[in-house]
Amino acid sequence: SFRQLLLFLDACGSVEEGSKVCSSYYETKRKNKEHFKNRDPEDPKIKQCLAHQDYFFLPNTPSGDLVIFHRLSSSRASDYVFDEAIKTFFMTIDSCLSKNGPRDGAIFLFDMKGVGLMHLLRVNLSSIRKFFHYVQECVPGKLKDIHVMNVVPFFDKILALIKPFVKAEILKNVSMT
Repeated sequence: SFRQLLLFLDACGSVEEGSKVCSSYYETKRKNKEHFKNRDPEDPKIKQCLAHQDYFFLPNTPSGDLVIFHRLSSSRASDYVFDEAIKTFFMTIDSCLSKNGPRDGAIFLFDMKGVGLMHLLRVNLSSIRKFFHYVQECVPGKLKDIHVMNVVPFFDKILALIKPFVKAEILKNVSMT
């Protein structure tokens, strides 16, 4: 839509960059059906995801960056479906952009309280790659920071999984508490 195009142009700062990000956005949505199809909040899979995890956007930072928060509300690994979690996170990003308009940047907050080693067994590398491609190349605005709270002792294993897919400039802005 025209509104969508304006969103990309405004967030990206130039017609060339906005066009590139917009093309990547729609191409990624077309190719990755598991994360972009059946995005109805009333869908049973999404409802199950929302019953066991929290996703919400916080007030923008003073500089105007959007802030999105995610945590588990159930620590049972059997309640965690990674691809549905990604889909729901992407829905949260889209909802935030729709409500607040374009932003120059985004900050993601991940609370790891309740995350166990069994959760790692439910993660697949292909989806990790798709997640980071989308948030780094396809969202209108730049991923600036990732803040990880309540870091678990095996976070080095998680970092090893995601590191190949995260740009160096983002990796240096990962903070842990």
